[in-house]
Amino acid sequence: MEIPYLIIGEGSNLLISDRGLQGVAVKLGKGFNYIKNQGNKLFAGAATTIKELSQKALDLNLDGLASICGIPGALGGGIVMNAGAYGANLSDHLDWVETIEPGGSLHRMKKKDITFSYRRADELQGKIVTAMSFQLTRGNREAIQTEMNRVERLRSRHQPLEWPSAGSVFKRPPGDYAGRILEEVGAKGFSIGGAEVSTKHANFIINRGSATAADVLAVIKELRRRVRDSYGIELEMEIKKVGFGPEEEKS
Repeated sequence: MEIPYLIIGEGSNLLISDRGLQGVAVKLGKGFNYIKNQGNKLFAGAATTIKELSQKALDLNLDGLASICGIPGALGGGIVMNAGAYGANLSDHLDWVETIEPGGSLHRMKKKDITFSYRRADELQGKIVTAMSFQLTRGNREAIQTEMNRVERLRSRHQPLEWPSAGSVFKRPPGDYAGRILEEVGAKGFSIGGAEVSTKHANFIINRGSATAADVLAVIKELRRRVRDSYGIELEMEIKKVGFGPEEEKS
């Protein structure tokens, strides 16, 4: 019917306009939330969270997912943006991805047929991810749990998990870190309305309780301007904007 649509897993990386969006929003439900095991392989539906998959791997003494255990969100969105943390990516141990093509047909793609790069998977753009498989290795449960605990402590220490946010705002510029650059331009604590740059990590914009999407977008534009003026760097967003008009997109 050519109606625009948005597929949502957990919605953890989205900034949706205050006026909503044109078309249909589809949230993958419990029918897409499952994990199956066969040997060292885990098969999972796209609505399964990264945390659930990591915990299942731990329960089965399977290694390879410990470093990404704290990433919020579901597997579908995670693999489309090649989510990662602490030097590891969700795609590292991927075997295949099952998708629904724009025309409606079901398709399975091997990892070798997908171009994964920093926070992007080219061949998955515009498709609906429904399931995927991971090839893991047998590991020591205590060692896996220790790594998961270490990652959780790091996230708690350096990220404002106590406040609502859409996660890291900007992608890491080549050879540097967005958080460091933003801190250099005095971003920490900067606020518009209810949206505030975290004083714990400058690459997070938190909702102090009354933030609108317009507030968050206004903060984003100011941060990009500061970095552009000071460093000549054009920060690229990691958060996906949805429903904003052309006039709002201008920075």
